[in-house]
Amino acid sequence: MEIPVDLYLDVAKTAMERIQETLLSEGYTMYLDGYTSYFFNDNFYNVAEQMDKAHNMHFVLGTAYEMDSWMDVDATLAKAVDAKKHASDHVKTNWVKLFMDGTVESGTGFVDRYPDGHEGTAIWTEEEFTDITRKANEQGLTVHTHAMGDKGVTRTVNAYVNGGKDELRNTLVHVRNVDAPDYKRMADHNIQVTSGMLWHCMSHEGVESLRQVIPADILDKPYPMKSFFDNGVNASLHSDYPALGGSPDDPFGIMEIAVTGVCSKTGGDPMWTEELVTCE
Repeated sequence: MEIPVDLYLDVAKTAMERIQETLLSEGYTMYLDGYTSYFFNDNFYNVAEQMDKAHNMHFVLGTAYEMDSWMDVDATLAKAVDAKKHASDHVKTNWVKLFMDGTVESGTGFVDRYPDGHEGTAIWTEEEFTDITRKANEQGLTVHTHAMGDKGVTRTVNAYVNGGKDELRNTLVHVRNVDAPDYKRMADHNIQVTSGMLWHCMSHEGVESLRQVIPADILDKPYPMKSFFDNGVNASLHSDYPALGGSPDDPFGIMEIAVTGVCSKTGGDPMWTEELVTCE
């Protein structure tokens, strides 16, 4: 039996209303969704536009169009551009989201070498990613890229510098490791960063287990935070809450970690205290 399109829209509308209720109850006025097209349809775009036209949208929704390595790049970019027709006062539709590599802790981050000799996995070649950045920016789409290994970060910065438009504010997401020269290039080319805070503290046992799988120079190279500010990089903080379900998702908990290295709700040993910031 074919399911009516309206039923999908009803489900999306119910979800959007619940999202709005939760966000507003916790004091959030904007939400940037990482993969709005995750189910390979535009139902959330349609519903958000309808709610805003009906004056029922009371927060700002940023929507990022998903692009995975198995997809046809040009066809996906065309869909992302088409989704911009849903833009309104409370619905912003000018992002695409990609992954450059995985996570350092899992061994899939793109680094020089892990203890067993492998270097992780880069999802895109530099040429491919430069071309994607160029095409996206030319069509008014800002690129958001998950990059965690130092080589993955460098490759992403290269693509932004060589293929992007500085005024589009292309963005690095999460950002586990950064080689020193890349900070200046980020600042010079208006590259934005949103950095994960919850990884700045961990149990002593957790740190010891990481030493078995992560290269010493990578483990000792901190999650950046103060370095972004010191080098004039525009940075924001995120909680990575979906991946760490027992940790705080409130902005004050994230700020507490940024200043002290520990969240009082979860405890743990501060890591990389040289990267902590002041309240000012």
